[in-house]
Amino acid sequence: MTQARKRAAQGANEGLIITCSQQTQGRGRFGRTWQSPIGNLYGTLLLRPDVAAGVAPQVGFVASLALAEGLESCGKPEATEATEDPEAEASPNEPVLIKWPNDLLTHKGKVAGLLLEAIPKKNETNSIESLLVGFGVNLLEAPKADGGAVFGTGIAPQDLLTAFLERFAKHYTAWQKQGFASAIREAWLKRTCKLGEPIVARLADRKLSGQFRGIDTSGHLLLDIEEANGTIRQKTIAAADVWWSPLESSLLGATANPAERTERKANHAFGN
Repeated sequence: MTQARKRAAQGANEGLIITCSQQTQGRGRFGRTWQSPIGNLYGTLLLRPDVAAGVAPQVGFVASLALAEGLESCGKPEATEATEDPEAEASPNEPVLIKWPNDLLTHKGKVAGLLLEAIPKKNETNSIESLLVGFGVNLLEAPKADGGAVFGTGIAPQDLLTAFLERFAKHYTAWQKQGFASAIREAWLKRTCKLGEPIVARLADRKLSGQFRGIDTSGHLLLDIEEANGTIRQKTIAAADVWWSPLESSLLGATANPAERTERKANHAFGN
């Protein structure tokens, strides 16, 4: 993102993409260090959407949806059975799910993450000059400390980048013309995991436990919290880490459609 930030300040046009084979100063959400082994896909996309600062985070949903579709499109044509082997790679044929707000998962763990950075306009309130969308995908190696998984060897970073950018252009244009609620929200919800199930939202100052009820028309997480008297209070959360116990249920058993659930147990606490 450092180079993209410099190019943005120099007036680079929207659509600039910067990629690298390894990052030496990678960052995750909330300022965490992001490990970046050689052989994966790392990149930053420069955008200049004409929207308020509060609307810009919706691009993260656009990007995660496009990246999930791009990963699936790069999978091998033949079917591959899912495996319970803890050492096995995630199959490029299995569905890619999204953990709110924009981590990509398979049944083996986290395979990709995205990070947005908004650059504000000088002397203007609630306006952005540019938006940087950083992404990293575990194609060859997963960070040791991240509890992640490799999506599948044999996928060239350039091929995935092309697939991602094609799909991003389509969804980004739809988002600009139709808005988040009309163009992105439903497609994103079909890929999310743990919908209707218990999760923990870890905020900066506390943890909140409840049932994940989806996202609102702005992309904020909706969490049903049971009060001491038994009543349910729905809380809207704009930013948090979301996690759950690996013993609660399988990741693939938490798809948006209950009829598609399986009895497979997860092996990692994804996203912790």
